[in-house]
Amino acid sequence: MAFAPQPIISKQFGVDTMLELPKELRVMLSTVKNKYARGIAVVSEEHKSTWPDDIFDGGNDEYSFTQPNKLPGPSPTPQQCAKIVRLARRCEEHRACEAAWNSSVHNLILDTALDYHAFINAVYFVNSTSARIFPSLIPPGRAGTSLDAKMIDFAIHMEPNPRFNSALHVLAQRSSPLEPFSTNCTPYAPLCARPIGVSIETKLTGEKWEDVLLQVEVWAASSFVRMEHLVADCAAAHGGGGGGYDGEDKDKDEDEDEDEDKDQVGSNLPFLPILIIQGHDWNFLAAVRQTSMDGDKRITKTCVYHKVAFGSTTSLLGVYQVICTIQLLATWVRDDYTPWFESRCLGLDSVERL
Repeated sequence: MAFAPQPIISKQFGVDTMLELPKELRVMLSTVKNKYARGIAVVSEEHKSTWPDDIFDGGNDEYSFTQPNKLPGPSPTPQQCAKIVRLARRCEEHRACEAAWNSSVHNLILDTALDYHAFINAVYFVNSTSARIFPSLIPPGRAGTSLDAKMIDFAIHMEPNPRFNSALHVLAQRSSPLEPFSTNCTPYAPLCARPIGVSIETKLTGEKWEDVLLQVEVWAASSFVRMEHLVADCAAAHGGGGGGYDGEDKDKDEDEDEDEDKDQVGSNLPFLPILIIQGHDWNFLAAVRQTSMDGDKRITKTCVYHKVAFGSTTSLLGVYQVICTIQLLATWVRDDYTPWFESRCLGLDSVERL
């Protein structure tokens, strides 16, 4: 898809691609890769007294415990995590289908991570296996051919407030009457008024990575197209010119500027975190919308960067690693993505959002 009219490019996280990433994504990636994926500071020290002695298999358990206020959310009990491990093992041993994994394991682990007072009325998740992409948003393939619509399994989304709903109603009135209004790339009813911050795709162990990656690439590219439409509609409604993502590198060092691609002119959109689950194993990816110049021609492309394995449902510690990463991403949705969306897509200023 690299040569399509709107290219979708797959890249690996690495030293050579690090400066292509928004600063906020680099910080998030560092936390996931260098901290949570290593099992560092993922369990509340309150659980030390009930922690099985042999659970670390001789590892450095002292680095896995931390003070509760240094965690991104509440730390579940070892008993809660043991249930997740037990259910995941049962799914594997019984050769359960993807839907069984979703209902038994993935739904439980997401609820355990997000059923937290600081996220209530701000961030939650929904099963989205029925969420099809608007055909008009699917990016064209090479030589004008269309890519197949791709769906995801779960979405971590914003929870709208009354002011959000009021602004959304105004924007919806300006939309085309030919298709339902949605804040996302899908007309799926539970997500029409709940902007997706994190997309999650699940597969069974052994399914081809390339096929899974293509699925989330098409979903991410369609999501960016929808966001661009919302930004443009909001700008037209409020007489502005749209706006950039406040989380981007506004204060880049001069050395970084010199190292970056001179043709890169950036994007007005935030990055989108993606999780891919294969059986027990959880992986972190991120999609970035980039605009570059090829002579006088402006090219907009979607880059999906992959992957960092950060946790597993094969062990208690692995479940805690997953829980912390989910809570980290939910905090980003609440504190960073939500203010951007309300401002740039709904036209709400900081006073109206209070």
